[in-house]
Amino acid sequence: MKRLLVISPHFPPVNAPDLHRIRMSLPHWVEAGWQVTILAAEPEASSQAYEPELLETIPSEVKVIRLKPLPRQWTMRFGLGNLGWRLLPALLREGRKQMTSTSVDLVYFSTTQFACLPLGRIWQKLYGVPYAIDLQDPWVNDYYARTQTRPPGGWKYPLSQALARTLERWTLHRCAGLISVSPTYLENLRKRHASFAKMPQRVLPFGFSRKDLARVKEPRTLTVTHKNCVRLIYTGRLGDDMRRPFRFLLTAIQKAQLIHPARRIETDFIGASYSPHPEQDRPAEELPDGVRFHPGRIGFLESLRRQDAADALLIFGSDDAGYSPSKIHFLLAQAKPILALVDDETVLADQLADWPQVCRIAPRDHPDNLQRINKFLENPQAYQSTTEADLHLEKWESRQLAEAQLHFFHAILSP
Repeated sequence: MKRLLVISPHFPPVNAPDLHRIRMSLPHWVEAGWQVTILAAEPEASSQAYEPELLETIPSEVKVIRLKPLPRQWTMRFGLGNLGWRLLPALLREGRKQMTSTSVDLVYFSTTQFACLPLGRIWQKLYGVPYAIDLQDPWVNDYYARTQTRPPGGWKYPLSQALARTLERWTLHRCAGLISVSPTYLENLRKRHASFAKMPQRVLPFGFSRKDLARVKEPRTLTVTHKNCVRLIYTGRLGDDMRRPFRFLLTAIQKAQLIHPARRIETDFIGASYSPHPEQDRPAEELPDGVRFHPGRIGFLESLRRQDAADALLIFGSDDAGYSPSKIHFLLAQAKPILALVDDETVLADQLADWPQVCRIAPRDHPDNLQRINKFLENPQAYQSTTEADLHLEKWESRQLAEAQLHFFHAILSP
């Protein structure tokens, strides 16, 4: 029986985007005979929303060890409020305890709390245990320099990126293998570190769980809406890198309402802000009639329920060509018409190609693009999934991706 130690500071009952990759894989790893231990922060230490229902999706065989991070009021004296930095001392102690009291075969980091990742090399040096990293976001981010936009955090951002470049090189030098959700992240690493090309690596996009979808598709009382009403929904992050498709959609809705005033378009943006004060993150743009903006985060499963109740779903691309949203295959699996405002020649455009339920339009102010959006709004049901598409989608189901992860683990553990 192989023993896997997973570092995931965010873990249920907390709901954070970077925990679902692990959460969905756990049942399949246990079923395959792996013994899994999770090191996570105490739920109270996270600023993320609570979703206790997620605990019901965790197998009882998984051992979860909750760690107490340093108090935020202490670390903020040094400008360090990030959970990863605050959790380092507790992770270092518990990791040592795990590796000296049990036989750990592999340490797996699956988190966007990058401050934790250097522990892999420290443990490997001290105890000889190999480590692998699941890169869900780029550690070193050139987005703001490339787009010449102002980064968050003031003086701390360039300092944190300089530190990230140093720690990235040092950490990856001894890494046993790297999984990434986007090929662009691996390409950028190869440009920065020539030796990285020799490291075992695998691109595995975010998947989806049939069990999660079955859980939310419960009988419900349907809300009666106007017969000429189309209900659209967007759930998840809506950052500055997505403002162009957001504004483009608002313009398209306004024009569609002028063309067909009797047709009502109801559009909800839910959970767009990751800020501790989401009420301060309302858009500056004037919202057309029927467009509602709810910046506060909601539960992951609740977002699936909201999607299930809509007539059509929305996907926005990013100014970052390598952007690969964690929700992409969940949205495809909802079997709903999808309006995707995504630029050409991006990772997301490639992921959405050839899906019959997707109407992808570049968010450029061109009459043809606005006409295509209006046509979609007139009859979204013209975009339907097919049996062939549903079968193709199965390759991104959590079981398939968990098996691919295990295959990768076995490969890097083989002599």
